[in-house]
Amino acid sequence: MADTKYRLTVEELQLFANQLEMLPAKVTNHEVVTELLEQVEGFQKDARKLLDMEKPDAKDIEKCVERGVTLDVELPELTQLKGKHKQTEWLEEVAELLDDPQESSFEQLKEAMDVGTDLPPHPAVEKALSEISGLLKQVTFKLLYNSTLMKEIRQIFLFTARRNNLKLTISLRLMRGKNGPNFVSQPNPGGACQM
Repeated sequence: MADTKYRLTVEELQLFANQLEMLPAKVTNHEVVTELLEQVEGFQKDARKLLDMEKPDAKDIEKCVERGVTLDVELPELTQLKGKHKQTEWLEEVAELLDDPQESSFEQLKEAMDVGTDLPPHPAVEKALSEISGLLKQVTFKLLYNSTLMKEIRQIFLFTARRNNLKLTISLRLMRGKNGPNFVSQPNPGGACQM
């Protein structure tokens, strides 16, 4: 494959093919140039069909891109097709995420949103981004709700534990007072325990 700096443009190829046809003498292998021009025109026709479609198949775009790359001619449709291919693949991935939103994680949705915002503007992309944004809001709300709920549960647990600890302490003191000072072992300054 030739470097894009050295590739002919479609216009240059057409001009070259026309000049070869106008020469009074036939140039050997001029059919190769004419054949290449026909292949380029066929590619452009197929590329235009795919680019004009609302939801083309990603595999069809990929095949067309591969065909265009082999032509070694500077084709503006190649860049457009590559963008359309990326867009189509992204829309297919997003459709899977949106089919079962309960299984979609916050990270998956955020990544899909990040990729989608880098795509060229298109009504299908904008609609998908809007749906992802709505799901992200729902997931964020659930995460915040669960986080707040967990904080409240921890506070209730700590309060209950403190209250239970206080009840235990009071019960132990009451039992010590009821049964006398010998119920709970207490260290004495001499190091021996009283019983």
